Amino acid sequence: MTNTGRIDLPFGIGFHPFFPLTPQTTLLAPATAWWTERDAHLPGSRGALVSDVDFSTARRLPDRRLNNCFEGWNGSARIVWPERHFGVDIAADSMLDRYMLFAPNGKRDFFCLEPMSHSPNALQHFETEPMGLALLSPGDSLRAGFAMTVFDWSAAHG
Repeated sequence: MTNTGRIDLPFGIGFHPFFPLTPQTTLLAPATAWWTERDAHLPGSRGALVSDVDFSTARRLPDRRLNNCFEGWNGSARIVWPERHFGVDIAADSMLDRYMLFAPNGKRDFFCLEPMSHSPNALQHFETEPMGLALLSPGDSLRAGFAMTVFDWSAAHG
């Protein structure tokens, strides 16, 4: 993205892929901290990971609503659907050093793992803490991307 305005403005980049959620889906996506969720679906407080959302080892998503930002991510993630015999590896640019994890209540047949450059609601705090947003001068650009590679899980796990 490019700042086509006349003044310096904060910018961030985020991607929002959806994935199927099956009873055996596992996620590996190491992070160092996470944000709780407060009213109006906004970030609450930043803190240490609690055990059921520590994806430093592959684990199933907890059986509850998730709508949280995870920080300190190295840009690497793996999702596996053992009963479907495949998985996907995610590799994100270093600028995308956090992700949102969203899984709604009720019918839980999907979830989102969203690589992002900034934390949600970062504009609200930009003056005191940029939270990953970049200040672009007029004409300056920001670029980031990620790749997803599908693999045959059954080949390695019989």
